[in-house]
Amino acid sequence: MNSKHSPRTASAQGATNQGRRSFLVKSAVGGVGASLVMRGAEPSRAEADVPCDLQASPLDAVVSLKDSMYELQSAIYRQSFKDVSTHVERTIDYFSQLCDKVGALKAALVAERKGSEYERMKALTDIGCVGAGQIKGFSNAGKVQAQLSSLNAVSEQIRQMAYELLPEGRGVTLSVEATRILREIILLIDQQTVEVRKQLQAALEQSRRAANEYEAATESIQARLSEAIRKLYEPDSAAAAAALVGKAGDELNKLLAQLQAASMQNEAKKAELLIALAEGTRLWVAGKRDGRAGAADSGVFRPASYRRAAAAPAPVAASGELSSLIYNLYPPEGYFKAGKCALLLTQLKVWARVQGVTRDGAVEMVRRGLDNYHITCSDYQGRGCQRDRFIQELANIVLR
Repeated sequence: MNSKHSPRTASAQGATNQGRRSFLVKSAVGGVGASLVMRGAEPSRAEADVPCDLQASPLDAVVSLKDSMYELQSAIYRQSFKDVSTHVERTIDYFSQLCDKVGALKAALVAERKGSEYERMKALTDIGCVGAGQIKGFSNAGKVQAQLSSLNAVSEQIRQMAYELLPEGRGVTLSVEATRILREIILLIDQQTVEVRKQLQAALEQSRRAANEYEAATESIQARLSEAIRKLYEPDSAAAAAALVGKAGDELNKLLAQLQAASMQNEAKKAELLIALAEGTRLWVAGKRDGRAGAADSGVFRPASYRRAAAAPAPVAASGELSSLIYNLYPPEGYFKAGKCALLLTQLKVWARVQGVTRDGAVEMVRRGLDNYHITCSDYQGRGCQRDRFIQELANIVLR
């Protein structure tokens, strides 16, 4: 997985993108919803709605890889914001306590004919509680920081009002109960405001640093893939496009190490899948027909699991066997769904051929791949959803 890639000698892959029906291009023209062909009645053949020439292309593979990177980038950002969310909960709890204590003042202050002071304090604490609750929906450190500044100002105003209501040194009389509650409010603000503010501020700074670090890494990968897509529209540029995909894979390996060091396990698993898809895509884009090192490959690092292959497999067709598997095990069927499955299998098949993969490894990557491409099933027309068996069958195709 940590192999370094140099540009590979490529065949005229651009020709494979012509005269072939690309399911991603079809969906872009007609819309994803329009491209799904669902059955109204039970057909005589499982693959009846899948055109026999429907086949994913290398361009589809790079586009899908780029889309998956956007999803990984979002997942990483959400995870890096998780610590902030924990401290946001503490801020909400703090204002909840403040609201409860101010509410307990009502009877005492009204009895002392200080109802107007109570109403002003109550209005401020209500604003604080609502404002603290709003932070929970934020996923941007800047918005949290701005809201936190407002809440700190509210806390300070409540604290000042509580001091002004205390009778000490001003010849003002106030019940023992009201005095006790006011002092508790001041103590809560003095202690909790400082502690909560300090911890939340530290979490925000850490989140910003992590977001900036990951953003630089993920945007560099995105830039490589965007350039590869542009190259694939140019004649005789398959080798250059493959080299760019290879560089994106190298950077994904570095990102994986960062995610593992940060204990972002779910995101690391996603990155592992994308590394496999990137390597399969690189070989596919290059039109590489065998896994043995050529002149351009000499000296390139290969993992211990690498094994030579007689020939890289041809792209998996969406019709025929795959369409039947979807129909029987993973309904509902449709050519867009079949196209996505064909794309996934081709990426993994090319990767598995040159990398060397155990059956368990293939099963796991297929499972992650279905989740990555959001390929789901349902009990359509009472035919059931046999996800585990479907994954096993797809793994057979990958290893074939």
